[in-house]
Amino acid sequence: MGVRGKKAIVFIAHPDDETFISGTLAKLVREGNKVLVVIATNGDKGTHDRTQTPEQVTAIRQKEMGRAANVLGVNISWLNFSDGTLFAEEAELKERVFRKIRLEQPDLLFTFDPFKKYDVHSDHMTIGRVASEAGYLADGFCYYPEHLEEGIEPSKPQETYLFNAEDPNYSVTIRETFDLKVQSAEQHVSQFGGSSFKELLLRRIRLEGGNEQDLYLESFYKLYYSDLLV
Repeated sequence: MGVRGKKAIVFIAHPDDETFISGTLAKLVREGNKVLVVIATNGDKGTHDRTQTPEQVTAIRQKEMGRAANVLGVNISWLNFSDGTLFAEEAELKERVFRKIRLEQPDLLFTFDPFKKYDVHSDHMTIGRVASEAGYLADGFCYYPEHLEEGIEPSKPQETYLFNAEDPNYSVTIRETFDLKVQSAEQHVSQFGGSSFKELLLRRIRLEGGNEQDLYLESFYKLYYSDLLV
Protein backbone atom coordinates (compact mmCIF):
# COMPACT_ATOMS: atom_id res chain seq x y z
CA MET A 1 0.00 0.00 0.00
CA GLY A 2 1.25 3.47 -0.85
CA VAL A 3 1.94 6.25 1.63
CA ARG A 4 -1.02 8.07 3.14
CA GLY A 5 -1.27 11.25 5.16
CA LYS A 6 2.20 12.43 4.14
CA LYS A 7 3.56 15.56 2.47
CA ALA A 8 5.52 15.49 -0.77
CA ILE A 9 7.51 18.32 -2.32
CA VAL A 10 8.42 18.28 -6.01
CA PHE A 11 11.16 20.45 -7.48
CA ILE A 12 10.96 20.95 -11.24
CA ALA A 13 12.70 23.37 -13.57
CA HIS A 14 9.86 24.55 -15.81
CA PRO A 15 6.08 24.64 -15.95
CA ASP A 16 5.19 21.35 -17.72
CA ASP A 17 8.07 19.32 -16.21
CA GLU A 18 5.55 17.81 -13.80
CA THR A 19 4.28 15.75 -16.75
CA PHE A 20 7.20 13.36 -16.20
CA ILE A 21 5.51 12.13 -13.00
CA SER A 22 2.00 13.60 -13.00
CA GLY A 23 0.35 10.18 -12.74
CA THR A 24 2.30 9.54 -9.54
CA LEU A 25 1.40 12.98 -8.17
CA ALA A 26 -2.29 12.38 -8.86
CA LYS A 27 -2.00 9.00 -7.15
CA LEU A 28 -0.40 10.57 -4.08
CA VAL A 29 -3.23 13.10 -3.85
CA ARG A 30 -5.88 10.43 -4.36
CA GLU A 31 -4.39 8.43 -1.48
CA GLY A 32 -4.65 11.35 0.95
CA ASN A 33 -1.24 12.99 0.70
CA LYS A 34 -0.46 16.66 0.23
CA VAL A 35 1.69 17.58 -2.77
CA LEU A 36 3.50 20.86 -3.40
CA VAL A 37 5.13 21.42 -6.80
CA VAL A 38 7.87 24.05 -6.76
CA ILE A 39 8.68 25.45 -10.21
CA ALA A 40 12.13 27.00 -10.34
CA THR A 41 11.70 29.12 -13.50
CA ASN A 42 8.85 31.20 -14.84
CA GLY A 43 8.89 29.61 -18.29
CA ASP A 44 9.69 32.90 -20.02
CA LYS A 45 11.73 31.39 -22.87
CA GLY A 46 9.37 28.53 -23.68
CA THR A 47 8.24 29.64 -27.14
CA HIS A 48 9.31 29.77 -30.78
CA ASP A 49 6.84 32.55 -31.56
CA ARG A 50 8.88 35.72 -32.15
CA THR A 51 5.81 37.93 -31.69
CA GLN A 52 5.57 37.04 -27.99
CA THR A 53 7.45 38.88 -25.27
CA PRO A 54 8.97 37.01 -22.31
CA GLU A 55 6.32 38.60 -20.08
CA GLN A 56 3.54 37.28 -22.29
CA VAL A 57 5.05 33.81 -22.36
CA THR A 58 5.38 33.80 -18.58
CA ALA A 59 1.74 34.78 -18.14
CA ILE A 60 0.56 32.05 -20.51
CA ARG A 61 2.66 29.34 -18.95
CA GLN A 62 1.74 30.25 -15.39
CA LYS A 63 -1.95 30.04 -16.28
CA GLU A 64 -1.39 26.68 -17.95
CA MET A 65 0.51 25.40 -14.92
CA GLY A 66 -2.31 26.54 -12.66
CA ARG A 67 -4.88 24.65 -14.71
CA ALA A 68 -2.70 21.52 -14.76
CA ALA A 69 -2.26 21.71 -10.97
CA ASN A 70 -6.02 21.96 -10.50
CA VAL A 71 -6.52 18.78 -12.52
CA LEU A 72 -3.96 16.91 -10.42
CA GLY A 73 -5.06 18.38 -7.08
CA VAL A 74 -1.59 19.68 -6.20
CA ASN A 75 -0.46 23.06 -4.90
CA ILE A 76 2.20 25.08 -6.69
CA SER A 77 4.90 27.58 -5.75
CA TRP A 78 7.09 29.67 -8.06
CA LEU A 79 10.74 30.61 -7.54
CA ASN A 80 10.57 32.79 -10.69
CA PHE A 81 14.09 32.45 -12.07
CA SER A 82 14.39 33.05 -15.81
CA ASP A 83 14.63 30.01 -18.07
CA GLY A 84 18.17 28.82 -18.67
CA THR A 85 19.69 30.67 -15.71
CA LEU A 86 19.60 28.10 -12.91
CA PHE A 87 23.25 27.09 -13.29
CA ALA A 88 24.38 30.72 -13.20
CA GLU A 89 22.09 31.45 -10.25
CA GLU A 90 22.86 28.24 -8.35
CA ALA A 91 23.95 29.91 -5.10
CA GLU A 92 20.67 31.79 -4.72
CA LEU A 93 18.69 28.81 -5.94
CA LYS A 94 20.27 26.54 -3.33
CA GLU A 95 19.42 28.85 -0.43
CA ARG A 96 15.84 29.11 -1.59
CA VAL A 97 15.48 25.36 -1.99
CA PHE A 98 16.90 24.73 1.49
CA ARG A 99 14.50 27.35 2.82
CA LYS A 100 11.49 25.82 1.06
CA ILE A 101 12.26 22.34 2.39
CA ARG A 102 12.67 23.61 5.94
CA LEU A 103 9.48 25.64 5.80
CA GLU A 104 7.38 22.83 4.31
CA GLN A 105 8.96 19.91 6.22
CA PRO A 106 7.99 17.29 3.61
CA ASP A 107 8.25 13.54 4.08
CA LEU A 108 9.12 12.85 0.44
CA LEU A 109 11.05 14.80 -2.19
CA PHE A 110 10.84 14.37 -5.96
CA THR A 111 13.18 15.96 -8.49
CA PHE A 112 15.13 15.34 -11.70
CA ASP A 113 17.91 12.78 -11.71
CA PRO A 114 20.94 15.10 -11.93
CA PHE A 115 23.18 12.25 -13.07
CA LYS A 116 21.43 11.39 -16.32
CA LYS A 117 24.00 11.36 -19.10
CA TYR A 118 21.88 12.57 -21.99
CA ASP A 119 19.74 15.30 -20.46
CA VAL A 120 21.27 18.37 -22.09
CA HIS A 121 19.12 21.00 -20.35
CA SER A 122 21.17 22.63 -17.61
CA ASP A 123 18.00 23.72 -15.77
CA HIS A 124 16.98 20.07 -15.31
CA MET A 125 20.41 19.05 -14.10
CA THR A 126 20.80 22.04 -11.79
CA ILE A 127 17.46 21.78 -10.00
CA GLY A 128 17.98 18.03 -9.65
CA ARG A 129 21.44 18.46 -8.16
CA VAL A 130 20.44 21.30 -5.84
CA ALA A 131 17.18 19.73 -4.64
CA SER A 132 18.61 16.27 -4.04
CA GLU A 133 21.54 17.76 -2.14
CA ALA A 134 19.21 19.91 -0.06
CA GLY A 135 17.08 16.86 0.63
CA TYR A 136 20.13 15.26 2.20
CA LEU A 137 21.56 18.26 4.06
CA ALA A 138 18.65 20.48 5.06
CA ASP A 139 18.58 19.11 8.62
CA GLY A 140 22.12 20.41 9.18
CA PHE A 141 21.92 23.62 11.19
CA CYS A 142 25.30 24.84 9.92
CA TYR A 143 23.88 25.24 6.43
CA TYR A 144 22.33 28.71 6.13
CA PRO A 145 22.39 29.52 9.85
CA GLU A 146 20.46 32.70 9.06
CA HIS A 147 17.40 30.48 8.74
CA LEU A 148 17.66 29.65 12.44
CA GLU A 149 17.81 33.34 13.21
CA GLU A 150 14.50 33.69 11.35
CA GLY A 151 12.96 30.85 13.36
CA ILE A 152 13.16 28.33 10.49
CA GLU A 153 14.18 24.95 11.87
CA PRO A 154 16.38 22.41 10.04
CA SER A 155 14.35 19.60 8.48
CA LYS A 156 14.82 17.03 5.72
CA PRO A 157 12.59 14.53 3.93
CA GLN A 158 12.90 10.84 4.69
CA GLU A 159 12.98 9.77 1.04
CA THR A 160 13.99 11.18 -2.34
CA TYR A 161 12.68 9.94 -5.68
CA LEU A 162 14.63 10.98 -8.79
CA PHE A 163 12.66 11.01 -12.03
CA ASN A 164 13.80 10.95 -15.66
CA ALA A 165 16.33 8.60 -14.11
CA GLU A 166 19.46 7.17 -15.67
CA ASP A 167 19.07 3.79 -13.95
CA PRO A 168 15.60 3.54 -12.39
CA ASN A 169 15.14 1.09 -9.55
CA TYR A 170 11.49 1.75 -8.70
CA SER A 171 8.28 1.99 -10.74
CA VAL A 172 4.84 3.33 -9.91
CA THR A 173 1.75 1.95 -11.63
CA ILE A 174 -0.44 4.85 -12.72
CA ARG A 175 -3.20 3.07 -14.66
CA GLU A 176 -5.89 4.51 -12.35
CA THR A 177 -4.59 8.08 -12.72
CA PHE A 178 -3.41 7.97 -16.33
CA ASP A 179 -6.42 9.93 -17.57
CA LEU A 180 -5.57 12.70 -15.09
CA LYS A 181 -1.97 12.66 -16.35
CA VAL A 182 -3.18 13.20 -19.91
CA GLN A 183 -5.81 15.79 -18.97
CA SER A 184 -3.34 17.82 -16.91
CA ALA A 185 -0.61 17.67 -19.58
CA GLU A 186 -3.02 18.92 -22.22
CA GLN A 187 -3.48 22.12 -20.24
CA HIS A 188 0.02 23.06 -21.45
CA VAL A 189 -1.27 24.10 -24.86
CA SER A 190 1.71 26.38 -25.55
CA GLN A 191 4.05 23.39 -25.22
CA PHE A 192 2.09 20.48 -26.65
CA GLY A 193 -0.23 22.35 -29.02
CA GLY A 194 -3.40 20.58 -30.02
CA SER A 195 -1.72 17.19 -30.17
CA SER A 196 -2.84 14.20 -28.15
CA PHE A 197 -0.44 13.94 -25.22
CA LYS A 198 -1.09 10.20 -25.04
CA GLU A 199 0.05 9.78 -28.63
CA LEU A 200 3.12 11.97 -28.09
CA LEU A 201 4.06 9.92 -25.04
CA LEU A 202 3.46 6.60 -26.75
CA ARG A 203 5.61 7.65 -29.70
CA ARG A 204 8.50 8.48 -27.36
CA ILE A 205 8.09 5.20 -25.49
CA ARG A 206 8.20 3.20 -28.72
CA LEU A 207 11.28 5.07 -29.93
CA GLU A 208 12.93 4.04 -26.65
CA GLY A 209 12.02 0.39 -27.25
CA GLY A 210 8.95 0.21 -25.02
CA ASN A 211 5.33 -0.68 -25.68
CA GLU A 212 1.84 0.59 -24.86
CA GLN A 213 1.83 -0.99 -21.40
CA ASP A 214 4.69 1.33 -20.45
CA LEU A 215 2.25 4.24 -20.65
CA TYR A 216 1.00 3.16 -17.24
CA LEU A 217 4.35 3.15 -15.46
CA GLU A 218 6.44 6.02 -14.12
CA SER A 219 10.00 5.14 -13.15
CA PHE A 220 12.32 6.59 -10.51
CA TYR A 221 15.58 6.10 -8.76
CA LYS A 222 14.62 5.71 -5.09
CA LEU A 223 17.63 7.18 -3.36
CA TYR A 224 17.28 5.87 0.18
CA TYR A 225 15.93 2.80 1.94
CA SER A 226 12.91 4.18 3.75
CA ASP A 227 9.57 2.40 3.81
CA LEU A 228 7.89 5.44 2.22
CA LEU A 229 6.66 3.62 -0.88
CA VAL A 230 4.55 5.44 -3.44
